[in-house]
Amino acid sequence: MGPTDRRSVWGDTLRRFPASRYTVAIVATALAVALRMVLNPVLGDGRVIYTTLFATLLVVGWYAGLGPALVSLALGAVAAIFFILPPEFSWAVATPFNIAGLFVYLIFGAACAAFGHTMQQARRQAEANAQLARDRQQQLEEEAAERRCILESLRESNERLQQVLDELQATYDQSPIGMLQLDTNLRYVRVNQTMAAMNGIPEAEHKGKTVYEVVPDLAANIERAFRKVIKTGKPVLNVEISGETIADPGVRRTWIESWFPLRDTSGKVIGLNVVAQDITARKRAEEELLRLNETLEERVVERTAALAQSEEQLRRVASVLTMAEQEERRRISQVLHDDLQQQLYAIQLKLDSARRDAEAGDMAMGLAGVAEAEQWLIEGIETTRRLTVDLSPPILKSEGLAHMLGWLVSQMKEMHDLDVALVADRPYRIQDEDMRVFLFQIVRELLFNVVKHAGAKHATITLREADARLVISVADDGRGFDVSQAARAAEAGGFGLFSVRERLGLFGGRMAIESAPGEGARVTVRVPMRLDEPLEATGAATKRVPVSKHEPLL
Repeated sequence: MGPTDRRSVWGDTLRRFPASRYTVAIVATALAVALRMVLNPVLGDGRVIYTTLFATLLVVGWYAGLGPALVSLALGAVAAIFFILPPEFSWAVATPFNIAGLFVYLIFGAACAAFGHTMQQARRQAEANAQLARDRQQQLEEEAAERRCILESLRESNERLQQVLDELQATYDQSPIGMLQLDTNLRYVRVNQTMAAMNGIPEAEHKGKTVYEVVPDLAANIERAFRKVIKTGKPVLNVEISGETIADPGVRRTWIESWFPLRDTSGKVIGLNVVAQDITARKRAEEELLRLNETLEERVVERTAALAQSEEQLRRVASVLTMAEQEERRRISQVLHDDLQQQLYAIQLKLDSARRDAEAGDMAMGLAGVAEAEQWLIEGIETTRRLTVDLSPPILKSEGLAHMLGWLVSQMKEMHDLDVALVADRPYRIQDEDMRVFLFQIVRELLFNVVKHAGAKHATITLREADARLVISVADDGRGFDVSQAARAAEAGGFGLFSVRERLGLFGGRMAIESAPGEGARVTVRVPMRLDEPLEATGAATKRVPVSKHEPLL
């Protein structure tokens, strides 16, 4: 605690306890009188007898106040008369000089008391001012500390706010959705990177320009939306607009846009916030999906028609096969009736005649009848053999289609006197027996058609491979026919060559017919097939029969 603080505490104590002030005055006066008495031998009884008392008055007036100082003045006068002024220890005053000095002491002492009191008041005022200064300084320090805390909080808040603003700006700039801000004159205030890319102009070049300068193809739609926002004060949401921009000149794009009013603190609309999303790809996908749906419906119709056509084709093939089977039965029945049955009946008659001749004793005639019956029996066996071979040729067990057709060539010559040339560069082995037999039957039926309808003497069979397909051609030098007329007849229910085409379609194959009246015919069959075998010469070589090419029928 410093001296000033100690004086302040002492002064506060004296102010709180008034009796202590007078005690101080009495004690101080007694001490001053005692000191003067001690110094009396040195100082004598001259004018300086009141020196210690004057000092006491100043001190008491300064510390205790005017009242205690006056008490100290009175006590000092009484003590000076009794203890100091001669005669000592008496109430009598020896000389007028001493009386005058006492009077001066009283007057000057009162002045000292007043001066001490004034000094006390000044000290108190100074202490009060110092206390006020200290309080003010403490208040200022507290305010400064509080201000520092506030400034620190503001700094931290500003940093957080700046971070949030930076994040918002980054989000705004890097948003995959285009964003922009317009003023009431439809001038750009701000755009993000996505919107700038949509418009094909850098961000910095947007500011200050109108929408008519940047996106003239879209400006009318934007202005209409802005006027609506100004009029209603409400946002306009999810409006689809289309147009061109500098980013993609000549390309019409589509956007979904929403316009939001931008207001000031009073609620007045001062601009427009726009959010735009490019949906061109989605729009095209939707249109493509719509086209696909339409195409799908068309495909369904086509597939339904194709299925109906396939069903009709199957029905026709089944009918053809049924008719072919019935025709084969009739042919077999005719062979059995006209040939074999007649031969067996003839054998029966010859044997019966021979038996009667033998019973009559004419052995020569009997033996001649038996010999004739034996000849008929040989012919019947040959007829049976031909029928068996015709129904199931043994050559069908062969894997080489060229070998099978070679046997068929010899049969056609033997049975129908048709010269057929076979041209093949290898055996054309086909592991699938059904396919092998099917192709054999097709060629045989084509040759039968040549025999029945073409009136030809020569025919050529050609085997070759092209584009992973087996190609079989049967050409003749017969009378030919009108292909288109034959096709119409087939559609009306005919069979023949076109029944072959129906059955061929079941295996994924195709058939082309080239013919014209008087110019022969060529039928070409193509079947998808992979033949992994080395080339082998068959030894077959012949000249080709020239055939004119006309309308192909697939």
